Amino acid sequence: MKIIIHSFFAIYLLTGLHHSIAMEWPSSSSASHSFIPNSATKRPRPQAEKEILVPTERSPKKTKSESFDPFLPLNGGKLELLTTIEDHDNFFVDALSKAQQSILITTHALTSMDEEIFSLLQKKSSAGLKIWIFSAEIEEDIERDLKSLRIYPCLMPIHAKIIGIDNKLVALGSFNWLSKQYDNSIDPSIVIHNSQSAQKILQEFWQRKTDYKKLIEFDEEDEAGLERYTHQISRKFSINPKPLSISPLPFQIELLSTPDQHHQFLIECFKRAEKKIVIYSRFISKDAQFLYSLLEALNINAFIQRGGILEIICQRATVEERILKQALAVYKMISWISVNSLHSKALIVDDGKITTVGSYNWFSSAMDFGDDYALLETTLIFKGQGGSWLATGLQL
Repeated sequence: MKIIIHSFFAIYLLTGLHHSIAMEWPSSSSASHSFIPNSATKRPRPQAEKEILVPTERSPKKTKSESFDPFLPLNGGKLELLTTIEDHDNFFVDALSKAQQSILITTHALTSMDEEIFSLLQKKSSAGLKIWIFSAEIEEDIERDLKSLRIYPCLMPIHAKIIGIDNKLVALGSFNWLSKQYDNSIDPSIVIHNSQSAQKILQEFWQRKTDYKKLIEFDEEDEAGLERYTHQISRKFSINPKPLSISPLPFQIELLSTPDQHHQFLIECFKRAEKKIVIYSRFISKDAQFLYSLLEALNINAFIQRGGILEIICQRATVEERILKQALAVYKMISWISVNSLHSKALIVDDGKITTVGSYNWFSSAMDFGDDYALLETTLIFKGQGGSWLATGLQL
């Protein structure tokens, strides 16, 4: 049984009306603490639907092309693309081993930790490093083990997946650190080995952490206070929906960290794309009304009339996949690729003129802070040379 912060939301979950993004990973039998997002929502809640489970074969294991270099020079540093579980595990161990001052880990669910990672965290905690861990779900057994190391994981409404080391290195993408993983899934992260860019990303995270963390500080009976705060932050986010510049040309890296920024960015992609948009979307809303509202805002008809092609890469054989196909049935020039194991939330515009990697699910995540599933999300945008390089790596 989970210990839920607000009893109202515990009842809400039991009705089975929650949105598909509410929890990415199945909970284990161990008890855990969970954050259930705020209730100040304007999104209609759909009736519960059962997901049809069908036997699927494991996706073929990806092999890297010998011609693709997963590293790209960046202003005295470099970018690194991680695509496999092995890539992420090796990076995680190496990053923790080299940390000298501080470690930041954010994940949607803190549900898995092997002995090597635990040993490294123990060593770094004993050495006096500052260690922060933020998650929307924390298993009590892991929480207890971490507290024995004087590491205190923090519960908050978060879906971003970030590693920050010494304000010098940042990894960001769709891979859930310290969580159960999908075998052979498409699940990329970008590592930025550049202190100036890393500091900008981490500064933005700490600001957004403050905005979102306050959501769980309201008493469950203080609905008026929660609504006022939600309205306040919604206005704050809507005033400046532009991405934060992380690195100038020739790479032009930008960061999205609010629902408004993500929603406006997606609209701009459909406005400006000339040929093709590829969207990787593991999680798709079961709420048909939400989908129709999103598709109307994107003005897909205008994009298609210009000769544009939309390609959607999604998880095979789910209720959500069928609902999205039905919503898009009126449009032509849309192609589908269904795969057995997908967790990526990437987006590629015009063969890499713009390419993104991050935690935001383009067909289910909140479009504004007033949505009841407005979790802290982060996405990196790459343009120019960086966009082309990343698009090549994602499509191998």
